[in-house]
Amino acid sequence: MEKALPVTNPAIDAYNNIANVLSIIQGDDKAADWIHSHFIQLYHDQSFEDSFTLSFYAPYLIKTCPWLETQMVHKRIVEKGWDDITRFLIDCIDSGCYVILIVDQFYIPNSVYYQKSHRPHELFVYGYHLGKEEFDISDNFASGKYKRLACSFEDLRIAYNELSPEMELNYNHYNGMMFVLSKKELAEPIPFHPQLVIRRLEDYLHSIDSSASDQALYAHSKPNWSYGLRCYSNLIKYVDHVCDRQEYLDIRPFHVIYLHKKQMVSRIEFMQTKADLWNGEELKSRFSELEKTSLITRNLAMKYNFSNDPGLKMAITDQLETIVNAERHIVPQLIEQIKLGFKLDAGGEGVAVRK
Repeated sequence: MEKALPVTNPAIDAYNNIANVLSIIQGDDKAADWIHSHFIQLYHDQSFEDSFTLSFYAPYLIKTCPWLETQMVHKRIVEKGWDDITRFLIDCIDSGCYVILIVDQFYIPNSVYYQKSHRPHELFVYGYHLGKEEFDISDNFASGKYKRLACSFEDLRIAYNELSPEMELNYNHYNGMMFVLSKKELAEPIPFHPQLVIRRLEDYLHSIDSSASDQALYAHSKPNWSYGLRCYSNLIKYVDHVCDRQEYLDIRPFHVIYLHKKQMVSRIEFMQTKADLWNGEELKSRFSELEKTSLITRNLAMKYNFSNDPGLKMAITDQLETIVNAERHIVPQLIEQIKLGFKLDAGGEGVAVRK
């Protein structure tokens, strides 16, 4: 017997917190309006000293995504009702529920820390095969790419059981909890939100703290984040620091920038199906050029890690500055086009209709 819940390749796959959610909802065409209204702002978490964490601003996505039913279950409850984590996972999948749980990556084959170091990490489980005694799992594995692979029942069981309480205590605020997710069918569709797109584009352009409008989500803490275009100057400083010391360059921020431009092109194409953007084709073309530039930048960063060529530092920083300078001119034009195309008045009200 086997069962695999539906998943798709997520458009944003640099980090699994976004990739897991999108892999569940992205296959539903009805979610397109909501997806294209979000994933605009970027943030850099400055609290990490050993890497450069750049990602899309999507606070508590697993809890706030309207297309998901999310239950948080403490492992103590699971262990009272099931004598084996594998049985719990199978019962969840049989009930149409995906599971995200914390495991020790030391015991997960294909993990970057497999048999090397004990590290807590989320694991997304969406299917099982009783004959093979394997689960279907997704994660950013050793290659850094978000992949769908198999994990034996025994490996997952050990990775779950051997995770020490100290390791999981404060890991991403999970505190012994796991997430049980199911796809939600909404009674009413969620329309495209051009006002939100404009607000987030303005936040991005002016490096505004987007969490200021989400205080309910951050009542317990104020993240040490920088936002929008300011992230690029931080990234340039990081590149200078790493290359001067001939250390390993974290590829993930460059991949995020590439995905960001790719999403901007997709968003413009989507908006063109909703309203008349009189300069939409030119804007799409210019963002397509930035998408190519960001891909070149990512490849240069990868090349640096292979060669340690100090001359690549200037090439990488030049490309990043090219992107920033271009967006300072393009993003205001895009904002103006959205206001005109969606007939947004001074108060921000508008409708997504063609003339």
